[in-house]
Amino acid sequence: MATKVSDLAIGNCEAIIGEMVTLDGVPESRAQLISNGVDTSRFSPAGDCSLRKELGWEKGNFVFGMVANFLHYKRHLDFVRVAALIHAVHPESRFLLAGEDRGAMGPARDAIEKAGLGPYTKILPGTREPERAFAVMNAYICTSQTEGLSNSILEAMASGVPVIATDVGGNREAVADGVTGFVVPDHSPQAIARAACELVDNPDLLLRLSCNARQRAQEVFSMEKMVRAHEQLYMRLLEEKPASNWAQLAWSRLTKAPRKSDVPAPPAA
Repeated sequence: MATKVSDLAIGNCEAIIGEMVTLDGVPESRAQLISNGVDTSRFSPAGDCSLRKELGWEKGNFVFGMVANFLHYKRHLDFVRVAALIHAVHPESRFLLAGEDRGAMGPARDAIEKAGLGPYTKILPGTREPERAFAVMNAYICTSQTEGLSNSILEAMASGVPVIATDVGGNREAVADGVTGFVVPDHSPQAIARAACELVDNPDLLLRLSCNARQRAQEVFSMEKMVRAHEQLYMRLLEEKPASNWAQLAWSRLTKAPRKSDVPAPPAA
């Protein structure tokens, strides 16, 4: 309903814009793309790496991770299948999952144990400091079957972590395939594992993608760029459309010095 009566509807990626137009009936002329922004100071390659030691992992362990609440459409079971394929080739690899349980954590734990990955996999049941999880990772894996523009992917990139992501939603808009990571078919653990092993086997490629990921996060998905885009949009809308009385009053108070009549009189003695 809101999208039908609003002057303009904002989507955070082209995939969402497409859904707004085709499913919600928003005219293309009233659909505006503004990508999510990531705090590139909080999420950076210089992050706190102490979690690796807390988890009992060595510097030589190659860590793959995913930060996502345990929802079925995030397909954590595919992550476990990927982990099993990687570990069979690279037994030094380790795996980290972080997120709140939304019904899929139990099956994921069971799958981890059944695959014999218990000693090599850690689950953080939610975290208020996701930047510590990214600081541990050498590569990020997204196995989702549906996404908008994933904040976790942007946070991984800002942390200098290459991303292997399924080709759903806005993932391809976030991840530059072959430049900051790899975009692979969804529901394909084998494709993800092949890309993952390529990163383990090629340190030069890993370093190049890591640097590119950080640069792309800073240049394309910074918090400052997102805020500026919203500010410019609001200013344009205010110029194009006469504001309601309350909006005019609010805007005048933001842009003008207070009038004498606006200053409350001091209380009577």
